[in-house]
Amino acid sequence: MARNKSFVNVSNFENLWDGFGNAGGLRHFRFTGSAIYRLPLYRGGNRAAKQVLNGWQASTLMDMSTGPAISVNLGGFDLEGDGTSVFRLPGTRPNTFGRGQNAADIRRLVDEYNAKYPAPANALLAQIPRGNRDSLGSAFPYVVLPPNFSNADSFLTHDLRLTRLIRIRDKLPVMIIAEGFNLFNIANLTGYSGTLDRVTRPTAAGRQPANPAFNFGQPTGRVNPIFGTGGPRAFQVAARLTF
Repeated sequence: MARNKSFVNVSNFENLWDGFGNAGGLRHFRFTGSAIYRLPLYRGGNRAAKQVLNGWQASTLMDMSTGPAISVNLGGFDLEGDGTSVFRLPGTRPNTFGRGQNAADIRRLVDEYNAKYPAPANALLAQIPRGNRDSLGSAFPYVVLPPNFSNADSFLTHDLRLTRLIRIRDKLPVMIIAEGFNLFNIANLTGYSGTLDRVTRPTAAGRQPANPAFNFGQPTGRVNPIFGTGGPRAFQVAARLTF
């Protein structure tokens, strides 16, 4: 159970503590377990059974963790006129989505933001008044959320190795190895964006705003997409000769 607070960035020169919060990439809960089981030796008199049943060993690695929290941003806007362009969703702090705030909180805060900062979604860009712009004159975006979104995916994997020791001669052992990674083929998604999506405002009076292609809170990749622990289910076999 991890906790790490740090100074994340400068987002307001009038209040430097505004940039203090949860460290990025931190997984709050994590468990790693490893086990090795050596099958009992067959001590009977059947030589064939002894050759087949002896020398087996199974080992497993289990890794489980919650997804990291992320910051929810609106983009490069200078709200206070102090030269900083870090504008987090009002009501959030660094990396609090997924660590203290959930999707319902983000929906509520986006509704509050849309009611206070930007002009209506169907307002023409050129006609947006000064009160709906930042200190540099950039119009605040009208935010739209995807139907489903998340701060991150949990990480779950279960790897298994089966080995068999065969002695060609007393001083020439061969170990046959079979391994499986992420046996339950859990997705372990990555690449979640913390930047909120905005509507595309109309270019002429009477037209309607258009929703964007959603990126906020959407996965864009997988852990180890080629091969390895946590990636797509994969198997490999090997042999090791010791001499």
